[in-house]
Amino acid sequence: MPCDELFAALSFVHKLDGGQLQIAPIYKLSRGYLFSDAKHALGPTSDPDATASDVIRFAQHAGAIGSWTWHGGSHLVKTGVQTDFVHGTTDFTAYERAMAGGIASSTIGHDRTDALTSGIYAQDHITLGKLAADVGIRGDELHVIH
Repeated sequence: MPCDELFAALSFVHKLDGGQLQIAPIYKLSRGYLFSDAKHALGPTSDPDATASDVIRFAQHAGAIGSWTWHGGSHLVKTGVQTDFVHGTTDFTAYERAMAGGIASSTIGHDRTDALTSGIYAQDHITLGKLAADVGIRGDELHVIH
């Protein structure tokens, strides 16, 4: 299955007294192709009721990550948010095997998915002498539009 991806990200950091603010926009393009060679896959020696399909998938992601880091005393605190929107399309052809082999029929279809994911988190690295502890919390949300 041939596929390829392109990923791009930038990171902007602003130093503050005792901490920093970071903003990072991201983009990802993902493409994939699956071709079944239905003529041979559904030949006379294939299983009865066998099926095959060709699929072309295309997805674009766009989002951003933002974080704030603060260091004070025995604490190193980091909070942040992230979001990712994906627009994906899938084109397919489904093939059904004929009784004696070969292709009896085919169905062509198209699907589209738009989804938004988002998350928020907070974490703290606490150091007290030789004792160190990491604590944190995270919440995520997924909203599928189509």
